[in-house]
Amino acid sequence: MKNKPLLFLGGCVLLIIMCFLCAGLGIFGFGEVYKDLDELDIEYSKPEVIEEGDVFEWEIIVTNTGDNDIEIHEVEIEKSILEGTEVLTSEPMFTSEEDTSALGFELLSYYYQDLVIEAGETETITFEMKARESGSFAGTVTLYSTRFFNSIESYERFFIE
Repeated sequence: MKNKPLLFLGGCVLLIIMCFLCAGLGIFGFGEVYKDLDELDIEYSKPEVIEEGDVFEWEIIVTNTGDNDIEIHEVEIEKSILEGTEVLTSEPMFTSEEDTSALGFELLSYYYQDLVIEAGETETITFEMKARESGSFAGTVTLYSTRFFNSIESYERFFIE
């Protein structure tokens, strides 16, 4: 009977230690799951002048500056960029597309299979587009790897005359 408080106290200490261990592992795991793809550099290429009615190519040039290959499975484009355009095709060709929304942003996601960017290499995703209306169109472009929520986000703008 005298040992019950001591046994209870020992159990509490053990429980606290286990909670700290789980929290620590969770933080490290969370950091590995939710991280930016800092080893990717993103550049864009498009004609300097785009006029309403033009068919043009918009290139997303992705360079892997890291030491490991990275597979891109999704390119998510904020619809505000695409409002004045129509995507005709993509090279490499996307396997599917999906309209989504998150936090009040309307998005268009293009999904890819086997889009691997080897360490030290550059890949280009080319969208053939048609300019539908004049104006300034801007928003974010996010690339996601096959690892859960690993992404890189950048900003792009179209001026259509």
